[in-house]
Amino acid sequence: QLEGEVIVDEHAGVVADRIHPVGSGQVIIEYVIRARGQRSGIEAEQPAVALATLGDGKLQRLEFFTTLHRARAAVRPDPS
Repeated sequence: QLEGEVIVDEHAGVVADRIHPVGSGQVIIEYVIRARGQRSGIEAEQPAVALATLGDGKLQRLEFFTTLHRARAAVRPDPS
């Protein structure tokens, strides 16, 4: 299941905001990387986008993009 929050450690994590099915075995995932400085305690967030290609029940490819538009442009057409 592709949803929720992944905590890397007490200072960093990734939160999936939206999941868009876009084709046969492909989904676009909008997520936010959250981090907090170990010493400063300053918090930062960075939105990001990934295109995941799944097949045979496994993740086969994961591509990262800076915008949803670029991820949508990289979607491969369904095989006919």
